[in-house]
Amino acid sequence: MIITSQGFGHFREGLNNQDFGIETPRMLLVLDGCSGAKYSEAGVRLFAQLFSRKEDFDSVEKFEENVKSVFDDMIAMGAKYYKTPEELENDFIMENLLFTIIACFQTEKEYIVKLFGDGYIATRNKRGSISYMKFYYGSQPPYFAYRYCDECGGEFKSYNFKTIHFDKSIFPKIAIATDGIMPIAKGDIGGVDAYLLDANQAYAQLLIKSNNRYFEDDVTIATFDQQSIIPIVQKDVAITATDDSKVTQTQEEGVTVVQISDNEAKGSNIPVGTAKLNTTIEMQGGTQ
Repeated sequence: MIITSQGFGHFREGLNNQDFGIETPRMLLVLDGCSGAKYSEAGVRLFAQLFSRKEDFDSVEKFEENVKSVFDDMIAMGAKYYKTPEELENDFIMENLLFTIIACFQTEKEYIVKLFGDGYIATRNKRGSISYMKFYYGSQPPYFAYRYCDECGGEFKSYNFKTIHFDKSIFPKIAIATDGIMPIAKGDIGGVDAYLLDANQAYAQLLIKSNNRYFEDDVTIATFDQQSIIPIVQKDVAITATDDSKVTQTQEEGVTVVQISDNEAKGSNIPVGTAKLNTTIEMQGGTQ
């Protein structure tokens, strides 16, 4: 199930919905175009069309390879129309290809989330408690396209996907979302998250549309419906990170905070005062 809605702020400013989503029985993919990029909604949709035509595009093992292959193809195509590398970077890559990529895969034992940029993961544990994990990098999140930028990429040129595993016996329901879901995560609109994690598309979409004034940014949310969820198999670990990150958990006033140490999150072109040396994931709404 994928729900996407234009943000009220974008509606006022005459901006298109810059989000997009793809779903298959084993993969959810959410893309969030950068509001500051002039044609990010075009880049998001072009990427989605090409990516969905890759062989085994919804395979977790081939996912990062397929993402890179599509970016290579798009930039090679764009290079034919720009005279210099600087024009290609500033006028094509920076204006079209800046978007967050969030994917969720399921196996018999676990959900696997891969994320490049900012966004949210929502979970419901076996006791029914709903929590939100917020990935935040300040005013300029990492985008995959920065790997191809010499002037604007900064230290994000060597940034990698974050990979997080969720034990399905602990977290039977999961959703991924763009950062436009913040009003729901904050509790401004009650009851929506329960409908979302139940994959009740009609009610969830109705509540979002009827409260659209709360959503300044576009919002896209994806979750597996009940028919596509693979039966749960027991496993020992609830949450793990499989990259070079160090995961720590603390309790702060009833909120579990998971912090992933991330020295790659700094960028030389981020304004002073907004650089984030740590990616903080706030699991709001109770402990797991």
